Amino acid sequence: MGKFSGRLLACDIDGTLILGDYLPQCNVEKIAEFVKEGGQFCLASGRSVDAARGVLEKIKGYVGPSVMTNGNLIYDYKNEKILFGTPIPDDAKALIFDVADKFAEVGLEIHSGRDAFIYKDEKELRDHQLYENTAPRMIGRQDALKLDMHKALFTCEKPDVFLKIDDIFKENCKTATTVEVSADIFGRRRVYREILPLGNSKASMLKKLCEILSISEDKFFAIGDYYNDIAMLKAAHISACPEDSLDEVKKVCDYHTVKAQDGAVADFIDYLSSKEI
Repeated sequence: MGKFSGRLLACDIDGTLILGDYLPQCNVEKIAEFVKEGGQFCLASGRSVDAARGVLEKIKGYVGPSVMTNGNLIYDYKNEKILFGTPIPDDAKALIFDVADKFAEVGLEIHSGRDAFIYKDEKELRDHQLYENTAPRMIGRQDALKLDMHKALFTCEKPDVFLKIDDIFKENCKTATTVEVSADIFGRRRVYREILPLGNSKASMLKKLCEILSISEDKFFAIGDYYNDIAMLKAAHISACPEDSLDEVKKVCDYHTVKAQDGAVADFIDYLSSKEI
């Protein structure tokens, strides 16, 4: 029985575990220690299943079933299978494509299980795919509507367009919602909009993962840095964020670590090691 037996640590990827494409070696070493001491380590990311594989290669063997597509899918990388997922309802799927067709300047990527598809190409979308080292194939509207869709990602060089998309979903959709996500890509902070079923989040899916793994709520820890991490951080028994996170995020956390590039995850694991948990 190690110090972290029966404990789960959920970790955001972009801006937390890594910054850009840089993963501090101290994070790798401390994650290995956490797992060696009986803990379970999982990712809790907006990324698609395959978009996280480049990161997984660097921490191979330490990552258990993880919450992907921003809280709408639990994926077991060891056995390459979906453990749980909630498809976007049909009415919301139709609205996603209506919005994509309405705004000529937006790009749209569709996520279904471990697969990703492009409905509309655009420069910000291409940068996003290059950063995540993915190469989704093109898909038409009718074929896309047949999929079990777990996430839709809107990209655009004009952030004001996202506010219009937010309004459209608020006014016309009762089954899905928009979520703001962000990442530092090629030296610039990018902001996107994702569409998820209403009520689904990293927090709700991590609760489901705790049930699957038979982990009690007082043995669940989390670290993240952005708006889409807030509910997860509130739900965790002990939570942390990098010291340069948004003020709204810092307010809900028990501990502020060093910056992501300096080893935020390693710092948090050291903090947990110092606590009676």
